[in-house]
Amino acid sequence: MLNMGYFDITNDIPVFIDIHGAENRNKGVSTLMDTIKKHPERFKNVILIGDRCYFTYKLTTFLIEHPIRFVISVRGNATKLDLSNNII
Repeated sequence: MLNMGYFDITNDIPVFIDIHGAENRNKGVSTLMDTIKKHPERFKNVILIGDRCYFTYKLTTFLIEHPIRFVISVRGNATKLDLSNNII
């Protein structure tokens, strides 16, 4: 089952929880992107933190384009990252 929780660390409160059911297991990246598209107002002035299962070039590009700050562990050697220009 995929459950996504969003927490406001400034005010120390949960913002919202999405429950997506067992059919969405291992679809965290696409579910996150869909949630951001549906509720962009919830992602203003936030920092997303994800483990390496959330590292995809598609997601990092999406977050930069929206613009959403993030910290995500990089999987592998991430040879396509160009950190000098923040371009992926």
